[in-house]
Amino acid sequence: PQSTMFGVVTRIFDAFCIINDDVYASKAVVERAVPWPPVVGSTARLTVVENRKGRNNWKATRYDAMY
Repeated sequence: PQSTMFGVVTRIFDAFCIINDDVYASKAVVERAVPWPPVVGSTARLTVVENRKGRNNWKATRYDAMY
């Protein structure tokens, strides 16, 4: 099931970023809301699903920037 959370961008890579040190957000998902790359420290409202692959427990399916 999906859930909503708020987070802070903590790391940025070429094709994805990490939010709250535990949420994977792909470049494609983020670019629907803001230009790539987002700013480290910027906040967002996220729709997430559990992620059983990789190091992060959550995967963002929606990213809404908060200003």
